[in-house]
Amino acid sequence: MLTGSIPFGIFNTSSLRILGLTDNSLSGWLPNDICDGISELSGLYLSSNQLSGQIPSNIYNCRYLEVLSLFHNQFNGSIPSAIGSLNMLQELDLGYNDFIGGIPLEIGNLSNLEILSVPSISQTGPIPSFIFNMSTLKNIDFDYNNLSQSIPVDIYIDLPELVELRLSSNQLIGVIPTTFGNLTRLQYVSLYENDLTVD
Repeated sequence: MLTGSIPFGIFNTSSLRILGLTDNSLSGWLPNDICDGISELSGLYLSSNQLSGQIPSNIYNCRYLEVLSLFHNQFNGSIPSAIGSLNMLQELDLGYNDFIGGIPLEIGNLSNLEILSVPSISQTGPIPSFIFNMSTLKNIDFDYNNLSQSIPVDIYIDLPELVELRLSSNQLIGVIPTTFGNLTRLQYVSLYENDLTVD
């Protein structure tokens, strides 16, 4: 079990491709120049620690990043819109932090994203419409937010690759779409603790 802060020197290792420090007791924050020395980093796994502060806004410099996994920490502030510039990103895990303001619209620019995991980030309003332009999405997790309104009936058209959908513990209303049956790859749906009905 690693404790203390992440040694900043590790972010100057130019040949580093994957940094995996999940499931430790690391604290402190990420340096503002996190990607300057490791610009070719493809995987950043820092989940299940005690890291705090804001995600550096210049994270867009990690342009080869395919996985950004930061869930279950104490990050705060806003989720930086710069994440929407990480064109190679395939997996984004940000849930169970102390973010405010929900998901920036720029996340919808991630045309290669397959996994979007953002439970318990205080997302309000309807299910963000931009995700319905992300046809590569396979796993969506919006559990434990404050989503309202209904689930779009044409979800099967916009998200044909969907395998897993988690929308539990929100404030969704209306009818559960029968069009879920048209999602031929769908294996798991979680909708408990909403105000949904069946047709």
